[in-house]
Amino acid sequence: LVTGSAALTDSTLWIWLSLRWLAGILGPLAACVMVHRILRYRNTQAATGVLFVAVILTFIGELTADLLQRAVHVSF
Repeated sequence: LVTGSAALTDSTLWIWLSLRWLAGILGPLAACVMVHRILRYRNTQAATGVLFVAVILTFIGELTADLLQRAVHVSF
């Protein structure tokens, strides 16, 4: 895979792709499960904090997906 004058190695691609899957997809899903469990105890302040973390993880995942799309010209 070549982008401009620099080649994107397979290991670099897998690192970014793993970050996309973990931070962008699995992280927010795990955070939603945590929020559901926290709300059983009616602790809305803690649930809000976990939702904030989920938003940040989603943002990181989307930025990583954009980086991958620009590097290899494939939508992730």
